[in-house]
Amino acid sequence: MENSKGATRIARGWPCALLVVLLAAGPALADARADAKRHFREGMTLIASGQIERGIAELKQAYAIKPHPDVLYDIAKAYVDLGNIPDALSYFKQYVATDPEDKDQVLSVMGRLQAAIAGGAGQPQPVIAAPPTAPAAPANVDVQKLLAQLQALINAQGAPAPAPAAAAAPAVAKPPAAPAAAVKPEEEMFEAETISANTRATAKELASELGTAHEAVAGSGEDIFEEQVVTASVRSSSESKAPASLTVIGEDEIRMSGAATIPELLRRVPGIDVAEMDPSDTNISMRGFNRRVSNKVLVLVDGRSVYQDFLGGTFWPLLDVAVQDIARIEVIRGPGSALYGANAFAGVVNIITKLGDEAAGARAFMQAGNHDTFQGGVSAGGKTGKLSYRTTVAYDRADKWTKDVSDNRVDLVPQFALPNRSREVQRADVAARYDLGKVQMIGGGGFDNFATEVVPIGALRTFALEGQSGFARLEVDSGQTKFKGFWNALRMNTGPEYWPDGIQSLKSNVRSDVLDFTAQTGFDFKGLGQHHLNIGAGYRFKNVSWGYLAPHDGGAPYQENHFNVFMQEEWDVSKKLSVIFSYRLDRDPLLYQANVTAAGLVQSPRGTILYEVRPEQVLRFTVGSAFREPTFFESYIDLFAPIPNQPALGVRFQGSQTLKPEQMVQAELGYRGRIGAFQPDIVVYAERVQNLIDDAGLNLPADPSRAVDPSNGQYIIGYTGFYNLPGSFFGVGTELGGKWTPADGVDLGLNYSYERMFGCSVFGAGSGCSNDTSVPNQLTATVGNVAQHKINLTGLWRTRVNIDLGMDVHFVSALTWTEGSFDITRPGGVLYTTYPLSAYTLINGRVGYRFLQDKLEAGLAAYNLLDDGHREHPFGNMIGRRILVTAAGSF
Repeated sequence: MENSKGATRIARGWPCALLVVLLAAGPALADARADAKRHFREGMTLIASGQIERGIAELKQAYAIKPHPDVLYDIAKAYVDLGNIPDALSYFKQYVATDPEDKDQVLSVMGRLQAAIAGGAGQPQPVIAAPPTAPAAPANVDVQKLLAQLQALINAQGAPAPAPAAAAAPAVAKPPAAPAAAVKPEEEMFEAETISANTRATAKELASELGTAHEAVAGSGEDIFEEQVVTASVRSSSESKAPASLTVIGEDEIRMSGAATIPELLRRVPGIDVAEMDPSDTNISMRGFNRRVSNKVLVLVDGRSVYQDFLGGTFWPLLDVAVQDIARIEVIRGPGSALYGANAFAGVVNIITKLGDEAAGARAFMQAGNHDTFQGGVSAGGKTGKLSYRTTVAYDRADKWTKDVSDNRVDLVPQFALPNRSREVQRADVAARYDLGKVQMIGGGGFDNFATEVVPIGALRTFALEGQSGFARLEVDSGQTKFKGFWNALRMNTGPEYWPDGIQSLKSNVRSDVLDFTAQTGFDFKGLGQHHLNIGAGYRFKNVSWGYLAPHDGGAPYQENHFNVFMQEEWDVSKKLSVIFSYRLDRDPLLYQANVTAAGLVQSPRGTILYEVRPEQVLRFTVGSAFREPTFFESYIDLFAPIPNQPALGVRFQGSQTLKPEQMVQAELGYRGRIGAFQPDIVVYAERVQNLIDDAGLNLPADPSRAVDPSNGQYIIGYTGFYNLPGSFFGVGTELGGKWTPADGVDLGLNYSYERMFGCSVFGAGSGCSNDTSVPNQLTATVGNVAQHKINLTGLWRTRVNIDLGMDVHFVSALTWTEGSFDITRPGGVLYTTYPLSAYTLINGRVGYRFLQDKLEAGLAAYNLLDDGHREHPFGNMIGRRILVTAAGSF
């Protein structure tokens, strides 16, 4: 007992001791993107205020942290403003070496600027010649006018005119890229000379005009280090101007968190509802309506849906991606059907993997710890000419937190090997991009051999899943025209992990295939502002064979063909005001066959108004809709489920082909901005949900002939299935948060979520709304499983002594989860039971040490550091503490 107490004291005390060490470790190093962005913005602000030398120093620091060609250009322009033309030319030369789109224009002006310097100093200088054939400049720049001005300048200085382009010296070869801070101007080919005032003034004027051309090609410098998000809109956009509530979890945050699974990372997102059943089965929803086998969030990997169409929901261990291969995760909170169609109901999670330079070289990773947890793998990637690639082979295993069935139970026996195992996955995947100039081709594929588990809805408990899954995808991009296609395949055996001997087994097998194709294109035009119109269409084929479904066409698999069309109009009324309208029309064959909706069509509009009150201070108002279509399971199930403790009795589950799609309308008002190093994010929302699909009550057999199951002769105590809940449900909430970067290498985040759910005119003949969860019933079971208060605190720190520290703290308030069970003595045949769940505080963290120039890394990661034992669902495991030793190496 004393040893146990000592271990607890050590576990609780080591974060404090570590913090003392880190405080004495010296100043922090930069977190690449966030800190480069901070230095860049500071530099541009200083230059705009006339403090050019200080601004140049900040820009050089930004480039040293995370090189970007446009920073070189901005440094060169700043040197022109300062009057230091030779240093300006030096940085223009480095910019040209990166092969930018406006390279030919920059080379043309550079050659003549050098000639102007030669004339002003009276000494010949090397000439950087323009290529023999230079393409025309953008429409808003008159290159001939620029050249005429330069020629006049040369004539006024009395210098000889440069040789014609056809006879000019060859263009300067590209030097190897180097951080600007490490390059001394005096080491360049240009020497400091005395420049005449006339030459300075003219060069500054020309550089200003050239800057206009550069921005037309490269875009505004304000977005150089801004993360471009792709999930919130058809077109990529900056975080600040995304037309939806958005959270981005970046690469450094993922690496330094020590998270072993993707759901662990998603806990830090405001508005997320998490119910972890065991280490592999986590139910995630947004803004309410969580449940077992949660089905309200669409999960994508590189834009490919991994939603399980036959059942609904996501099997997280089967995502064909290792946590270490993730470049970032984009989370859209709120309805997303206007872009992604069915099942993007409460939100969208898009997991974007590394490719090319992001995955350069070979890398091995490993982490191991208690609960028989082990993750490891090897990846290799890089860029060779026009080809970028990454491939990974990985292994992932973990046991349950606690046993589902005690060892002394003799009435239940395991139906699968290793029943205390939560997951075991062997995976391999490959991704590649080939650059054909104006056309980009992206392809990939993957394969999983898995054993995992899920806790289904209803009276049954943990099911085991064993089998294989795979995918293949292809994407062709040519500007605004894109074609995407993928194939998802699943082959598995499933059934209860424990089951009594001597009664009918519920083991079955599943075969599922999904083919999905999307094509889109876009147009830009002007008319009372700038317009960006995108249109597209899609097709989705589903093929499912499953023993739980009713026999179909002599045993043939179920097949469905889905079609959709969509459009998005982005209207930039002015620099401050934008209006974005998205619309999608989906055709569901089941809704058509049963005449549930007119022609089987479901409409999903969404509109957003963005107003930039001040630079980087954006107000957003969004109204959108979403739907979730009935699954194969809900529509076609036909299953006799015996009652374990009464083997002669059972319940007959039968699907319904007349289910309406679940529908949501949500309105939200948001603010996203930047105040110095602080980025606030505020959202308030209200939502209405209708036609929620739930399992129905128990109906007694209508006549004696239906009281006996014809397939096995056992007695049926009742029939059940699925139905649409009556009435409407309403939710209101707010999400307050922000990120703060007080110093290089230090990133802090804090967010708070509040949500309240109501049911209106749901039961009986009366009207009105209620959120009373004190009486267990269907209303309580629908709206009572949401914690009203959630707080997330995150922190990252990377020090000069190569020590990394990441920590996240999650507080979730108490709630009462209500579950139903069959009871023929109750009205409707269902007994509702409440299960109070206490509030909990979950602390996760990681400390790591980098050495050999960051090529090797070792660390210690903790999940539930303080061992706050708690359940997040009444039927889930008691969640304990997990300690992992981690190691990674790059070669």
